[in-house]
Amino acid sequence: MSKQRLAWLDTGRGLGAIWVMAAHFIQHFPIHSQSEPLIKNYIVLGRAGVVLFFCISGFIIPYTLFKSNLKDFIINRIFRLYPIYWFAILTLIVIESKKFDFITLLSNLLMIPGFLGVKYIIYVFWTLEVELIFYILCGIYYSKNLLNNEKFISNNIFVFLFLSFLFALLRPYLHIPAIIFLGLAVMFIGVRVYIKKSLDFKFFIIFLLSVIPISFLEKKSLFLSFMPAYFLGLSSFITLYNLQNLKANFLSFLGKISYSIYLLHLPVGIYFLNFYTLNYNVYAGVAAAVVSVILTSYLTYTFIEKKFTNIGRYIIKRYTNRELNYNCIEKEILINET
Repeated sequence: MSKQRLAWLDTGRGLGAIWVMAAHFIQHFPIHSQSEPLIKNYIVLGRAGVVLFFCISGFIIPYTLFKSNLKDFIINRIFRLYPIYWFAILTLIVIESKKFDFITLLSNLLMIPGFLGVKYIIYVFWTLEVELIFYILCGIYYSKNLLNNEKFISNNIFVFLFLSFLFALLRPYLHIPAIIFLGLAVMFIGVRVYIKKSLDFKFFIIFLLSVIPISFLEKKSLFLSFMPAYFLGLSSFITLYNLQNLKANFLSFLGKISYSIYLLHLPVGIYFLNFYTLNYNVYAGVAAAVVSVILTSYLTYTFIEKKFTNIGRYIIKRYTNRELNYNCIEKEILINET
């Protein structure tokens, strides 16, 4: 699969980044803090963005595994995810002058606070744990030659839908969110699309109908936001997949820096949103928030994400080619950046 054919994934990431950022900015408007209906309407947009991100991860991870190997995949993910993630945590601590106990800080730095029952330093980070679980499962399935088995992957979707329903039903007694399993089901839908090259309409409807009882049991107050959010996220993913030649340069640009946007839009964006809204007006606040997040994300993508990704690539090449000279590091990084 060519890089040109994968460009639509960046478009999808860019769209998801806009939706998540817009939803959280509107939720944090100082002048709308008491406007419950407004907040609920935009929760749909934010959740749809997360669903779209999950679908894209589900599609791209098997592609990445099949063109490399498990060891290379693990190294690549570590250098891709953690350095900028740590920078986001540091940014929050500096901007908000927050202090955390050792366990909270360590579990968040390892990206596993939910596993230990610890509070997330930034609440949107719960999705990263779902990603980690998905990566582990994909690694296991890949090693067992099951990741390209359509029937097996389809069964996984139904298993995670069942677990979503079960944990939603037991929500009053257990504090494990059903949305974690629902997120995994969405990701494996992405895997299924990668294998099958399409998503059956019946499969699409069955999934959406399953969301209704799960969302109602999980949290009644947000029941009406689940269905449109999952419909919008999934249908957007399928539409983008079927329009792979569609060019959207700005969305593609945002897609490339979308991981930084996702991590930084709350600590950076909300700071500027609140400051300029309270001291000037809401329009100045929105403009300052959006510009600051995009600019900061571009810089962190360029100087943190790309640099550490290239270091990971070098380590992979070093591992597979013992004769590679250490002096080639700089040349290798420059080549990968062009």
